[in-house]
Amino acid sequence: MKKVWVILTMIFILIVPKSVYADNKEYFVDKLNIEAEILNNGDIVVNEIIEYRFNGDFNGIYRNLNLEGAESYLINGVSIIVCPAWATT
Repeated sequence: MKKVWVILTMIFILIVPKSVYADNKEYFVDKLNIEAEILNNGDIVVNEIIEYRFNGDFNGIYRNLNLEGAESYLINGVSIIVCPAWATT
């Protein structure tokens, strides 16, 4: 009888799922301000201000700019303002 309990216990230990913890990474867009101006020659000048809030062990994003409907685009500059940790709580 003891052998049966040992075997059942081993099967139970091997079958019961274990808790698995994954990195919890998420971000939120807290503020989005887009200013677009169409110039006389048809060019569009776009200025964006986006405020993100990050939760987890990361601090950045990637953006993919789609060229659909356009031959090309030119990015004149990118600015990053790092907010101190105390200001995000």
